[in-house]
Amino acid sequence: MKLIFFLILLSLLSCSDDTFRKVETLGSFRILGVVADKPEVSPGDTVSLQLYVTDVDGGGRTITGSVVSCIDPGIAYGATVSCDNDPATVSGSYTINTITDTDLGSSHAYTGAAQEVEAITIPGTLLTGRSNRERINGVGYITIFTFVVDGKTHKAFKTIKAVSGRALNNNPTLTDIQSDGVSLTAFPAKNDKIVALADPAESYSYVNIDNSTETKTEAQQIAWYVSSGKLSKPKTNVNESTEYLGDAKVGTSVVLGLIRDERGGFNYLRFVFP
Repeated sequence: MKLIFFLILLSLLSCSDDTFRKVETLGSFRILGVVADKPEVSPGDTVSLQLYVTDVDGGGRTITGSVVSCIDPGIAYGATVSCDNDPATVSGSYTINTITDTDLGSSHAYTGAAQEVEAITIPGTLLTGRSNRERINGVGYITIFTFVVDGKTHKAFKTIKAVSGRALNNNPTLTDIQSDGVSLTAFPAKNDKIVALADPAESYSYVNIDNSTETKTEAQQIAWYVSSGKLSKPKTNVNESTEYLGDAKVGTSVVLGLIRDERGGFNYLRFVFP
């Protein structure tokens, strides 16, 4: 009896993964990232934010949500992502039209950058009274986007750091997505290995808790997405391959690589195949 129970349990466990949505497969509405023209700024600067989204299953529609901005409450130290306690919170709305926005639409499988730009002005006094460590490492100002789509709440936030005393961070750049050493010219076939290439990571000064200064090199990571099938690794390092495990493409198909540099930098490279 115990053996029969064990075999049944093993059978259930062996197939359970197939019941979960593959995070790298595009389908329902998702916010994939927030693109800032400047991930780090001087106090008083204005930053332009755009959402990078996907809504393959939506088939084309207008989605409107809320946007709020405030001083970072201390998210890195466990604080809730919220602007509830900042009396100087700035509020507004944000609209995504997956039909008419230039970078979305059916020709891009409703996956791309929303056209609306949210202009955020970082308070000029954000570094006033801050320690040398805070000024060099940066003090965050956050923007939170919230949407309710198909009965589900979707949130994304972006932290822009105000910095003084060192060079500001730039967004990383993906230069190519390749298969077998050449740029993608078609949607991957089963077992193809794809890899992202990028410009070199930046080095920067960082002040430790004991006020010693060291030079660090930012870590870059790629998040992968495809419009059909799945990948062996949804996340890789630059120059590290991920294997396409199937299926055959259906309709307009997308291969998307998103790069983040751990300092607020974000960028993307997309291949669309008819």
